[in-house]
Amino acid sequence: MRDKDKFLNNDFYDDDSDVDKSLMSGWMKKKLSDNRKLFIILAMLFLIAVVGLVAYVLVGDKQKEKKRADIIKQINGLNTELSTIDADILKLQEDYGSSINGKSCVVLAFTDMVNGESKNVIKYMNDNGYVGLLVFNHTNIPGSAKGMSLDTYRQLLDKGWEASIGTDGSVDLVGVFQDSTVSKWENYVKGVQSGFEQQGLAIPKIYCFNEEENYGELALKLSNLGFDTYISISNTADKGWYSAESKNEGEMSGIQADYEYIDVRRDIEKYSKMSFSTTLLFNTVRIAYPQDSSNKNTSYSRFKLIIDCLNEHKDDILITNVTGYKNFQNSANADYSGARGEYKQKKDELLTKKNEILKKIEKLQKEAAK
Repeated sequence: MRDKDKFLNNDFYDDDSDVDKSLMSGWMKKKLSDNRKLFIILAMLFLIAVVGLVAYVLVGDKQKEKKRADIIKQINGLNTELSTIDADILKLQEDYGSSINGKSCVVLAFTDMVNGESKNVIKYMNDNGYVGLLVFNHTNIPGSAKGMSLDTYRQLLDKGWEASIGTDGSVDLVGVFQDSTVSKWENYVKGVQSGFEQQGLAIPKIYCFNEEENYGELALKLSNLGFDTYISISNTADKGWYSAESKNEGEMSGIQADYEYIDVRRDIEKYSKMSFSTTLLFNTVRIAYPQDSSNKNTSYSRFKLIIDCLNEHKDDILITNVTGYKNFQNSANADYSGARGEYKQKKDELLTKKNEILKKIEKLQKEAAK
């Protein structure tokens, strides 16, 4: 009755009381044993595979880390070589400047000799025995209502000062020029030249661009307009100070000497060692700190500071006009052409080596990124 009740209640269980255990000693016992061994073997193989995979990944990561470490070590070594090459180039430039007994040439240029402290500026220049470059546009031609008197202008020319024409901002010379822009600029230049003729004055042959103006396309047209020299003005020393051997004849560079130009002493000490030259362009020189400094003006005290800094380096710097700069460089070219050739060859070799190292670094960086 007990078994029947269990069956009716679906209470199945196996107490193997009705199984002949003697049957397990034969084929089934062997089958269970074989299955257990197969399971153990498969489990071991799976474990070995997992351990192998983990080991492979770990070894691969270590190899990648080692590869990256080796690449970083190579890049660091190449960067050290670059630093050495840069130091060699600087030393070569300094040695070259000394070997030819050359000097830096500095041209002092002024756009406004009427307003502010212009009379004191002229007097301080005269007291120090310096001549400069006068920059005119259509608003301040000598003899005009807003320009200096013809007598003052001629007196300065007699002392060795020179004149140039500069842009006045009426034509946008920044960015890509359209033909209409170039045409408008040419008409502007011709108008200023005509103003000089009307005053009975010789037309200047020097042109001075404003700070950061794009002069590349226009420089080719300057000779057709009667100019033999042009000056491009920058607001950074690395563009404003230059080596004569890197410039074409009739091409000069300069710096906007505004009130914010406070690194003049550092630049003079740095670039005079390499016989680099520049043009320092002053706009209106005020009695004190210029409230309109955004217009690139400066103060009289800052102007005097720059002149005094130049005076401290008279043995290394020649303060002159554009003609004086050209004469000095032509003399150096004639007397030291051999030294210039040797200097250029060595510099080119160092620059070639530097470019090769930069390419190696770029290649290694790509490998490290893989």
